[in-house]
Amino acid sequence: MSAGRPRWYRRWWLWLLLVLLALPALLAAILLDPASIERTLKQLARENYGLELRIEGQVALTVFPRPRLALTQVRLSDGASRGLARMERLEVDLPWRSLWTSPPPLGRIWVSDATIMQGPGLDDWLAQFTTGPPAPALHWPVLEDGISARRIRFLASTTAAAQKPDSADLLIAEEPTIVEIEALDLDPLYPGAQARIDLVVLAEGYRLGLELGGQAEEAGGALRLAQTRFDLTFGPSGDQDDAVSAQGEGELSLLPAGGGRGTLKLTVSDPRWLGEQAGLALRAPLSVQIDLSGEFDHLTDAALTLNSAELDLSGTWPLGPDSPSRQAQLQGDYRGTDGVQVKGLVIERLPAEPSGE
Repeated sequence: MSAGRPRWYRRWWLWLLLVLLALPALLAAILLDPASIERTLKQLARENYGLELRIEGQVALTVFPRPRLALTQVRLSDGASRGLARMERLEVDLPWRSLWTSPPPLGRIWVSDATIMQGPGLDDWLAQFTTGPPAPALHWPVLEDGISARRIRFLASTTAAAQKPDSADLLIAEEPTIVEIEALDLDPLYPGAQARIDLVVLAEGYRLGLELGGQAEEAGGALRLAQTRFDLTFGPSGDQDDAVSAQGEGELSLLPAGGGRGTLKLTVSDPRWLGEQAGLALRAPLSVQIDLSGEFDHLTDAALTLNSAELDLSGTWPLGPDSPSRQAQLQGDYRGTDGVQVKGLVIERLPAEPSGE
């Protein structure tokens, strides 16, 4: 009896599968309003970070394989309409529950080709979060699906970092890049999550790679990564960008108005390149312990202990924006593989001379 049925009828399950696959995309195209998602992004930027978001390029919504909103030529300015950053492309994944949830929840955020100009505008904006005691409480931004960024440049600011009067336009002159985030992947991030961070930073001809994971916590107004484990590579950009490789664990906290606290323990399996930079012949694995004692005004002192079969150093190395104005020193003993032995070896960084301005 079934032999007389049309072939399409015998393939009903295939038609049903095609309909089920196409239905979510069709619903997303009908129900998701790009203008509503754009308003949500602007509201989040304004209420959570005090930033004004302006879209000068195109806004496009794709629905397959999952809904995603793509924005081009995005500008960020502060409350005084001073341009702080520009992004060539900003994309936001939208969970399927965005179809029936208002405002639509946001998924993973993708940023590429961004420029951040350092200057008075950025300094004033950052000062909102670094006011000193009593300082505002810090909170992990809720990024359930995380964020990915590529090519984020921080540019030095001089008189060229001007902008049009009464405009949020950021006029980028031919200024040197002082720091570039080559890649950042953070997935996920919210209180209680097992955060994972992959980071690659380029600065002054050197490359830093960091893979870090830990429990995201909030305590006493500070952000904390507990039970942290990390892998680190560092070296000159190019063939030697992994000249130093280290693995370790520890606890890290960021205080509300600057500074950090915590303890890091790591092992450098091959310290030869580090030794060459200091004029030392090092071959044995090097153990490093860093104890951070931060304050509420960006002042962080790192108590360092370096120990191996050849080297035994300890001391304090200030960190933070004003660290060049404070003396840093390590001292101890050296028993090199080159036969040289030094008692009372001192490595120090003297405070920078006043500029005279």
